[in-house]
Amino acid sequence: MASVAEAGAMKLNTVNFPDAIRNGSVSEVVLDCEYSVDKKDTLPGKLPVVKWFFNGDPQPVYQWIAPDQKPQDLGVLKGRLNLEYRASQDRNTMHRALQIVNPTTELSGEYMCQISTFDEEHTLSKKMIIFGEFPLHHQL
Repeated sequence: MASVAEAGAMKLNTVNFPDAIRNGSVSEVVLDCEYSVDKKDTLPGKLPVVKWFFNGDPQPVYQWIAPDQKPQDLGVLKGRLNLEYRASQDRNTMHRALQIVNPTTELSGEYMCQISTFDEEHTLSKKMIIFGEFPLHHQL
């Protein structure tokens, strides 16, 4: 489990999702980037931008500019996310999580959540394996 990263107005608590799932066993999986924002620091420029990255690629696969922008699915996750999913009712954290629809083996890898403002940035990462069915032993 990833550790807590904090300083200033934000605290990134954890990234929370399964370590492994079987391909085809679930219709969706949620990758949650749990953070908190100090309520007195909810001024423009102090609200976080949430980005998710996949397997060390410098281009994000998800971005949400809190609180008023719509989340964006990008790269390998384009068209694979439920962008209406809300992890919380708090307008500063509601779109912090990814809900991947019909996850498949090519989405196995390391996911990194980044929260940032003009003044600070925090990241945590975790791996998720989506494994295929094991072949049955062939009878000779």
